[in-house]
Amino acid sequence: MDHRAFFAHYLPALEEAVRHDHEWEVFLVKGPDFFYVGDEQLCQALETVIEAHCDKIPLFDRVGLYFDCLSHGFDAIDGVRTKDYKAMIRQEAAALKQKFEVE
Repeated sequence: MDHRAFFAHYLPALEEAVRHDHEWEVFLVKGPDFFYVGDEQLCQALETVIEAHCDKIPLFDRVGLYFDCLSHGFDAIDGVRTKDYKAMIRQEAAALKQKFEVE
């Protein structure tokens, strides 16, 4: 799966996860993988790309930290308030959306 195809699926799921991040109880927070649209094979392909590129694309680490922080009820990540961290994720996602020409 090329980056454009990957981000065409991942970024909308990330947007949904961030949009609904306040609706979940602690320990039941839903990350982007909860919002993947497609069959099991597509979902597995998305996870494979994340695992293969997690050290090259900082957004993946940030998203993991953010949702982990929410699931444990923390209000900051490395001294950055979660709402500010959320804004950083949204900005980075918007830049990737533009870079890979994703709707």
